[in-house]
Amino acid sequence: MNIFVSGLNFRTASVGELERAFINKGGLEYSLTKIKSEGKIDEIVLLSTCNRIEFYGVTNLLEEAKTIIKKFIKRKANISNERLDQ
Repeated sequence: MNIFVSGLNFRTASVGELERAFINKGGLEYSLTKIKSEGKIDEIVLLSTCNRIEFYGVTNLLEEAKTIIKKFIKRKANISNERLDQ
């Protein structure tokens, strides 16, 4: 099992990117269900505040889990792969 954390914060993303990535209470269940439906992450916790969005997870498939989180953030915040790789 691997424990991981992945996300964006005020040091790694612009205010606009963080605003687009923000997940409110109403979107929490949908977001977690969407991520878990990929079947690569065993457990997931989401922390979304005004200056960060972080995913804490447990998986046996670390690279696949990182790809799932990256894809989710990319779609949610409309951030390019190149920007996320930074």
